[in-house]
Amino acid sequence: MQTHGLDKYGRSFADVLLPDGTNVNHSLVKDGWCWWNRKYAPGDVTLERLEAEAREVRIPGVLRKTRVPTRWDAM
Repeated sequence: MQTHGLDKYGRSFADVLLPDGTNVNHSLVKDGWCWWNRKYAPGDVTLERLEAEAREVRIPGVLRKTRVPTRWDAM
């Protein structure tokens, strides 16, 4: 795990890396199972690209709709 800091509740921001080098964060976004939260990773162009690609091909998962509200939309 590569940590990048803490949120206001003391939770870590991190990239989860497998022994073979796979970035789990990237895999989850690429496969449509989670969103890229721009607030906490504003400069991560890889996550931005992977989410855009998943939305474009309508990967099954949380990204399967054109616009799914996220919990941070209300913040």
